[in-house]
Amino acid sequence: MSKTILGLDIRLDGVSAVLLKSGLKAPRVIGFADAALPPADDPSQALGRALAEIGEKIDIAGSDCIAGLPDQLVSYRNISLPFTDERKIRQVLPFELEASLPFPVDQAVLDFYPVHTADQTRLLAGVLHSGQLGESLAALAAASLAPEAVGVGGFAVARCLAERAGVDGHLLLVDIGAGQGQVTVLMAGKIHLIYPFATGEGLTAAAIGAHVGRALAALEGLSPEDCRPARALVTGVTAADPVLQAEIAAVLEIPVEVLDLGRRTAGLLVEPGGEDWQPCRFDRALALALTGTGGKAGLNFRRGAFAPRRKWAEHRTTLIRLGALALAVLLLGAANLGLEVYFMNQRRSALDAEIAAVFRATFPEVTRIVDPLQQMRVQLADLKKTLFLPGEGGNALLTIDILQTLSTLIPAETDVELTQLLIGPESVLISGNTDTFNTVDDIKNRLERHPGFKGVTISSATMEKTDSRVRFKLKVQL
Repeated sequence: MSKTILGLDIRLDGVSAVLLKSGLKAPRVIGFADAALPPADDPSQALGRALAEIGEKIDIAGSDCIAGLPDQLVSYRNISLPFTDERKIRQVLPFELEASLPFPVDQAVLDFYPVHTADQTRLLAGVLHSGQLGESLAALAAASLAPEAVGVGGFAVARCLAERAGVDGHLLLVDIGAGQGQVTVLMAGKIHLIYPFATGEGLTAAAIGAHVGRALAALEGLSPEDCRPARALVTGVTAADPVLQAEIAAVLEIPVEVLDLGRRTAGLLVEPGGEDWQPCRFDRALALALTGTGGKAGLNFRRGAFAPRRKWAEHRTTLIRLGALALAVLLLGAANLGLEVYFMNQRRSALDAEIAAVFRATFPEVTRIVDPLQQMRVQLADLKKTLFLPGEGGNALLTIDILQTLSTLIPAETDVELTQLLIGPESVLISGNTDTFNTVDDIKNRLERHPGFKGVTISSATMEKTDSRVRFKLKVQL
């Protein structure tokens, strides 16, 4: 997932900003700007005006900010500890540094960078006064910026140079800023020493060479390795003077070149900002932005009471309100469902009572009612076995079938009149009159031929004297 990272380098004389787009591919610079920071009675107001000017040049809204404080606010200490566990180091570090701090240790904000971790840990600790950090965060908050991390621009450049630029051997990084400079010694891809020094209008190459000599002398007391650098890189707003670069090379007697972090960092554009890109002015902000794309250990003073609030914490009130609203909706839904279930149970109970009442009225002889519906089905099935209903009753002939059979088997020319037809579950009684007894026998014989009739008998046959007609009754077994 891509994100926009804002590297913000705050110095005593100005502010530089670099916008970096980080995604699946290598990061790329999408914008940069700087603004002067003139001396003011209220530094927070001056910083606010500078940030507003930068905001007019590039779109910094919604970006993840990594801020770097002026080098003058941070001091560095080299110490060694007999263990490597980071948790223990953070617990012991305040006590190790307490004696060397110019202010109470409970007012200090600390972080460290490991140099060596073998049987013991050599580390470079950074110390910042909590009041100065609080003022800086307040000024950034006034400009609607809440940095994810707060470090130092000079250290960020050295860290990116060591981790991303692929440097090896012994190297000097000389950062010459307005009012403050520092010498950083890198050996085998690690930052071993940071030596700050004051700069001014009268700064010369000889003075810089003297500061470099003091830094190397201090490092000799810390490391048994050969500390002589093979080359030097210069950066900072004052280092762009080619004459000064040549003089520094002559004093140090080693090759000196201008650091261009954009060219040295793999994946970035060779010319990140075109003609307006000035490496000495924007390298520090670029290094801070690069720390937001992932990397190894660095200095970050947003710890403890100054740790950034997580995204959920920033919207905690809104989330709590939404959660309460969701809970209320859930409870109302549950109540509605409960009422529906209650009324359905009531309706079911009423229907059960109605079914039981119909069952009692229909089958009063049944005294024990368990499942009235099922019991009614059983009772109706038993009735069907004992009662013959036209159109029902298993294999019994239908009434219409019996009538059709009689009409088919008795010829139309036969002189017969049927006066009564009684159809039962097992037999059919046929009553009528005809002209002769032979006709009665003929009808009987014809009906016996039907496969659905088991037998036909003549129940009675008498001659009436009044009209000379034969009255007969036939019984057909089904």
